[in-house]
Amino acid sequence: MDGSRVPADLTPETLDGRTWRPVATARLSGLKISPQMCEPNVVRDTLRPRSLRRIADSVWVADMGREFNGWIELRMTGLKKGQRIAIDYSDWTNDDGSYRPQENNSNFEDLYIASGEGTEVFRNRFDHHAFQYLRIRGLAEEPAMLAGYAIQGGYADASTFECSDTDLNAIYDMVEYTLRNLAFGGYVVDCPHLERMGYGGDGNASCRTFQTLFDAAPLYMNWLQMWADCIRDDGGMPHNVPNPYPAGGGPYWCGFLISASWQTYLNYGDFRPVERYYPVMQRWLEYVDRYTVDGLLGRWPDTDYRGWYLGDWLAPEGVDYTAQESVDLVSNCYLCECLDALSKMAALLGREEEAARYGERLQALRTRIGEEFYDPETARYATGSQIDQIYPMLAGVTASKEVPKVTQRLFRETRERLGGHIGCGLVGVTVLTDWAIREGQADFVCSMLRKRDVPGYLAMIDRGATTTWEHWGGDRSRIHNCFNGIGAWFVQALGGIRPDERDPGYRHILFRPQTPAGIRWVRATKETPYGTAAIDWEIAEGRFAADIVVPANSTATFFLPDGVRTCELDGRTTGTPDGRVALATGRHTLACATGHGSR
Repeated sequence: MDGSRVPADLTPETLDGRTWRPVATARLSGLKISPQMCEPNVVRDTLRPRSLRRIADSVWVADMGREFNGWIELRMTGLKKGQRIAIDYSDWTNDDGSYRPQENNSNFEDLYIASGEGTEVFRNRFDHHAFQYLRIRGLAEEPAMLAGYAIQGGYADASTFECSDTDLNAIYDMVEYTLRNLAFGGYVVDCPHLERMGYGGDGNASCRTFQTLFDAAPLYMNWLQMWADCIRDDGGMPHNVPNPYPAGGGPYWCGFLISASWQTYLNYGDFRPVERYYPVMQRWLEYVDRYTVDGLLGRWPDTDYRGWYLGDWLAPEGVDYTAQESVDLVSNCYLCECLDALSKMAALLGREEEAARYGERLQALRTRIGEEFYDPETARYATGSQIDQIYPMLAGVTASKEVPKVTQRLFRETRERLGGHIGCGLVGVTVLTDWAIREGQADFVCSMLRKRDVPGYLAMIDRGATTTWEHWGGDRSRIHNCFNGIGAWFVQALGGIRPDERDPGYRHILFRPQTPAGIRWVRATKETPYGTAAIDWEIAEGRFAADIVVPANSTATFFLPDGVRTCELDGRTTGTPDGRVALATGRHTLACATGHGSR
């Protein structure tokens, strides 16, 4: 930015006195234009530096206190005309606390050329950066003012969570704050600085969490339209949308339109994605069919708009998530999820024959996955990694009689090979989360989340992280969308507040809190299209007690702890043969015997 070219004011007299060039008109044809129908970006917060120090002659380093995405405002006095002030930005400090430039640092530098007149102000309104630290070079005196403006999409909060475990609270807060910084301009990015790409894999991995934590229906409607616009003539889908170059990914990336459309219907009760994009989803599945051999999806070719072929991504060091049998297992399990969702959507649309056909394909694929990847003697799928063990159970591949064996092998492998840590990456964290919510595996999740060494969320926090990282060890980006899929677990497992796909959009709410060892109380809320759903539960002196709010025009079902069939509901003793209690609109109190491990 050249300060000497900034007009003194924006009055007509001043602007008329400047030299203007004619507008250039570009004529383009064959383009499809879709409006951006979602909230605009907003400045959500103003930050002041936690520290500002001179590190060399005319060189200053500021620590803004936490990572954020947005602008800075820098006010300077006493500058000479033509003086050049350079500002660069970073996630990093070295181990000794000294400034460490970001990777490809030339992409993260702003330049201000002084006018030499009075107090000069620089604000990078035409770009944005994600950073915690910034370096100012060429400024002899301390700036008169430095501020940061956090830019995020204009969507609203939709959940709160707090429990008796402060470490779990810190993880939830970090995930929630990270996602705030990853959605702007009408879609969700992998990171706001290095790539700023709307990857379908990152989008799928964070979709349930994002839609649980935020009221983001317009944002997803906008992004889904963008995906539908990007399908190729042959039915192929890119790995990222917008799609400026052939980015990496795999089937879990390409199928975003199916998964996110279903999640948007489930979480917001918005049927439009199903109606609008069902034919586009079908075209993509026809493309998948061309690369299906002997009933299993195989690798498709790279194209000019898409590269690589991934299963999981960025699992911890020592886990071979690139092994071909794992990639193929993960890809085909994901295809099971797509077929399941499409069968349900076809039924909702009244296309019963198509619903049945997709259902038959789903069952056939489940059978082939079991035949190809499962060893019943060892209860091992593919490589035996966490995602390889969990995904077949989540996708309905594993026969019910085999589930206990597969689960026990998962527990043993986690304990013996992984030291009790999370052993998966971008796809696997979400697969683990979805399975744990459904199967009531809160103790298993808690045992991993409480680990303080790498890989783990507390290892990030203990090293000063305010946002989740791209790599478990902290390499490359320290504000990223790799591992945020865990966020839904806090509200939907510990809080137990879940949508019901038979009556979506929280018109009927499932309250199914899980009570892992060491958690004494939980308070959670979820904003729904009908108002606030809330739960406040506590375990004390052998009793489970909960205050529950069912919003207006909604109903709910509360699931009692395992094995419990009698409770006090609103002061009256109630018996239930299946452990389920029906709740009408309003506030309720419920108490019963403690049931550890509730599902």
